[in-house]
This record gives sequence, structure tokens and C-alpha cells, in this order.
Amino acid sequence: MRWKFLAGVAALAVMLVTPFAAAQAFGLRHGSNVIVEKTETVSGNLYAAGSQIVVDGTVNGDLFCAGATVTVNGTVSGDVICAGSSVTINGVVSGDVRAAASELSVNGTVGGGMTVAGSAISINNAAVVGSNILAFGATLRADGPVGGDIQFFGASLAVNNEVKGDVIFYTQKQRSQKNAPAVSLRSGAAIVGNLSYYEGTEATIADGATVSGQTVVMEPKFNQGTAQQQAKGFFAAFGMIWLLWGVIGGIIIGLVLISFFPRQVRTTLDVMLERPGASLGWGFVAAVVTPVAIVLLLITVVGIPLALLVGVLFVAVCMLMKVLGAIGIGALLARWFKWKLSLYWLVVIGIVVAAIIFIIPFVGWLVGILAFFWAFGGAVLHKRAVYKELEG
Repeated sequence: MRWKFLAGVAALAVMLVTPFAAAQAFGLRHGSNVIVEKTETVSGNLYAAGSQIVVDGTVNGDLFCAGATVTVNGTVSGDVICAGSSVTINGVVSGDVRAAASELSVNGTVGGGMTVAGSAISINNAAVVGSNILAFGATLRADGPVGGDIQFFGASLAVNNEVKGDVIFYTQKQRSQKNAPAVSLRSGAAIVGNLSYYEGTEATIADGATVSGQTVVMEPKFNQGTAQQQAKGFFAAFGMIWLLWGVIGGIIIGLVLISFFPRQVRTTLDVMLERPGASLGWGFVAAVVTPVAIVLLLITVVGIPLALLVGVLFVAVCMLMKVLGAIGIGALLARWFKWKLSLYWLVVIGIVVAAIIFIIPFVGWLVGILAFFWAFGGAVLHKRAVYKELEG
């Protein structure tokens, strides 16, 4: 099954890179509050990062975003690909919604399908979803009509409107009925296809609810081997959602990084490409020496505040170096294939390709470590060059 997982990630890579080829124009916004006003129209894709992201206007492209709170009140002509604590769709999304959030709520119209992960997922009665829903989480409530299948991996599923496809509820068999998973068809539910759930699920079908197809109670053999296979399948699927979240976050961090420090990023990439051996060596030294220095500072009472500060900065730098290492992979590919690409392209290609490589057993781990040292060392060598120029 591993090849299928890798094929899915490759498809994800194509999905993420294609918008850049299709639209030259795009917007990059970041800050505490990112707001697209009602009268505003963004031509092309919009990449947004901030504590609060609100789209009241129109985005003629895809919306890529990462923030604590994401609210779409306006119109997005493409897809919405977002990660946040809370994601709310009140407006119109012509394409698909791919999101990871603690709370995800849809009150508007989604023309395509949804691939989402969250603790509480709500398709409210004012919402319309045009195609399939693939969801992972604790609870899913579908009060609005769904134009395709619903496949849900979770603990509680409630349906109270028309579903034009099948409803499949995946969960694990519980030893105690007290913690039994539950599927509920309320009075407004009308499933055109089949309803399927595992034995041991507490199923409630209210008066007025209809299932045009069959009601299938699946009876898996819960031996140790089967349980392990189910667990692997579940976590592989859930991992796809978190991989998507990581790719989105990495792209946004990379775009913000090059928007603030384009010259520094370009110079560091040049150092990484021109002096790869030195970059790897200095990166290894810096990554080892810095934690040791933090521990030594913690030994002294006076050095504790400084150690904590350096520790926080070191963690932040490590996160940035991970992103920079992925951008370096994009720059390396561009050099090999003689592509003339902007920094924006290097960010997207690098993050996507790195994500694919990093999930390969052992090889991904090794490449990830080397890319981190490579980026860390390149940054150190760049800073040394800057200091020498200042001293001179």
C-alpha cells in the first residue's frame, strides 16, 4: 500500500504546483490581521498568514492560508487550502476545501468537495457541498445537502439532509458500549446510496430518515493483524491531511521569509550551492555546539535567562532552517535542470519536493537531516561573510 500513499503525495504535489503555472499573478499577505475588504478583488492566488484572516471580498484564484482564525465571507473562485485553530466558510468557494482545524464550520457553498481534519466539523443547514466529503476527526455533523459521498473517520456522525452518494462511517470497535461510536440519521436525512458502518456502532435512524440503498453493518475480524492493518490505514490517511497542513505552512513561511529578506535568502542559497561541503560542516558544528552552550548556561544561575532566550531563538532558527533547506532543494533542482526561476517558484517546488522525499523511510530522514545542516551552515557562512565586510 506504500506506493499508493506515495502516488497520493505525488498527486498532491501536482495539485499544489499547478496553480503557479496557471496564474502568474498572486497576492502575499501577512500580519496580525489579514483582511480582504468587501470591495476588494484579488487577481490570482492569495497566500495569507496571520493571527486572524478574513476574506470579505473576492479571490479570483486559490486561497492558501494559515492562521489562528480563518473566515471566508466572500467568494473564492478556486480552492481553499487552509490550516488554523478555527476555519469558517460563510461565502462561496467554487472549488474544493482542503483544511485542517480544531473547529471547521461551513455555512456557505462549496462547489467541489472537501478533504478536512478537525475535532468538530459542521456542515450547517445553510451550507451546500457539491461533491464528496472525506473527513477525519471526533465529530461530523452534516445538516446541509451533500452532492456526493461522505466518508468519515471518527467517533460521532450525524446526518440531517440529502446525501447523493454513500455514507461510510469508519471507526474502531469498542470493548465497552459506553464509549461506542455513534451514527445518527435525523428526520431530514435522505441517503441516495448505501449506509455502511462497523458492527458495534450505535446507530439511530429517526422517523422520516431514508436510505435508498442498503444498510451495511460491516463485521471485520478484529484479530491483532487486522487491527494493525486498520490502524496503519487510518494513520496513513490522517497523515495525508497533516502532510497537506505541513506543506501549506511551509510554503507560507517560505513566502513570508523571502518577502522580508529576499537578498539574504538568495545569498544564502548561493553559498549553499557553491560551498555545499563547507555548509554541511558548519551546519553540523552549529547544530551541536548551540545546545551544548545552552546547557552550560543553564548550569549557572546568572546564565539561565540568557539560556532560555537562546533556546527559544534556537528553536525558531531550526524551524526556519528546515524551510530554508527545502527551498535549497528547489534551488538545487533548478540548477540541475537549468530552470530560471524566481524565489517564489523555488519555495513552492522545494517545499513540495521535500515533503515527498521526507516521507520515504530512512532516505527521507537522512535527506532531511542533511538539508537542515546544509541550510544552517549556509546561513552561518553568509553571516561570517557579512561580518568580515563590516570589519573591513
